[in-house]
Amino acid sequence: MQMAMEFPFEQELGIDDGAYVERVVGTELIAVLASGPVLPGMPSTAEFVARAFADDPPEDAEHALAVLHRKAREDRLASATAALWSERGLMIAWVGVVRAHLIRGARLVASTHDHTLVHELPSADELAIVAPFDDSPALERIVTRTLGGGGSPGQCTWVVAPGDVLLMCAAHLHDFRPPNTYVDRAQDFARPLAGRLMVQRESALDHYQESMSSRSRALGSKVSPTESS
Repeated sequence: MQMAMEFPFEQELGIDDGAYVERVVGTELIAVLASGPVLPGMPSTAEFVARAFADDPPEDAEHALAVLHRKAREDRLASATAALWSERGLMIAWVGVVRAHLIRGARLVASTHDHTLVHELPSADELAIVAPFDDSPALERIVTRTLGGGGSPGQCTWVVAPGDVLLMCAAHLHDFRPPNTYVDRAQDFARPLAGRLMVQRESALDHYQESMSSRSRALGSKVSPTESS
């Protein structure tokens, strides 16, 4: 039986965004956001995810991300974004027309370059120009890498630290203000803001492991004297 798990982030989604936050692979949590033009007959995000996993059941969380992105390309979604939480932290991956800003400590530390859509962060070197950490070299690095191997175009990943705010949306849902104008808005949690993910300080993995420990202790206390002898 799948155990209840506290999500490591808060979600706020715009009316044109779909959300699916449900699947756990081992101890890794996957959240999926997919957005695109609202068209007649367009499947819900949950339907999109279910179909993708039915065709290619994920062996682990990283494989699940690759499956989702391949399906997004096949379905010609305007954009698809997936997130997973593991011992390595929260990883955000996307393909297609996604506009993203990463805010850490009230400072914009990374942003997709513009609304030119795909291939926005092709290398870690280019990202380093966008997100220098000279003032805090010990800060967890943001890295990009390709999912699925072979240098697949348009697929990038940021590793995001607890306490970060990630603002992302399909590009057509954003206005064209300079990225820094989003910092104050993204950190004002009294203001609804589509596409915002706020990474919590406590990880879902901690909650999961504590839940498993509590369950083991509870099961142990139910062992009868005869069984324990």
